[in-house]
Amino acid sequence: MADFLTHVLLAWVAVELISIKYPWAMKYRVLVLVGAVLPDIGNFAVFMGETGANELYYLFMPLHSIAGSMLLVGILTMVFKAKFRKKVFLLLTAGAATHLAADYLIIFLDGKVPLLFPFTFEKVGYGLFLQAGHGFLVVATLAVIVTVLRRKNTEGKIKNLL
Repeated sequence: MADFLTHVLLAWVAVELISIKYPWAMKYRVLVLVGAVLPDIGNFAVFMGETGANELYYLFMPLHSIAGSMLLVGILTMVFKAKFRKKVFLLLTAGAATHLAADYLIIFLDGKVPLLFPFTFEKVGYGLFLQAGHGFLVVATLAVIVTVLRRKNTEGKIKNLL
């Protein structure tokens, strides 16, 4: 649960930062949040019990890479009308990028993540935070607080100018 929440919080920070240059991004923030959980879409296999989770792990593992995430983003983008696809693609990609960047920093219980699959089967990672720990969740929460306060402070200054 902490891992899922961390990914969502980091995606929220990404939306806040993107909205500095592109204010319309806040209107579509849910796309970044969805993009942030896309690489973990295979985690629903846990509900199938131990056997289902083990069998489906290798099916969904490639989706937890750059190429797999882009495949998911591309497929999901096709659901939207043509005039919205560019924004949808960019925002979903931003969310998936925050997810993969965060996973690069996590020490996983089963090793590292296959970010460069299918080009290499080597799993990579920096290993700064424990997957089972709450350190990354605390950092993500603080980052959300800072970005939200930054936005509130900026909005207050703009209103004072008008």
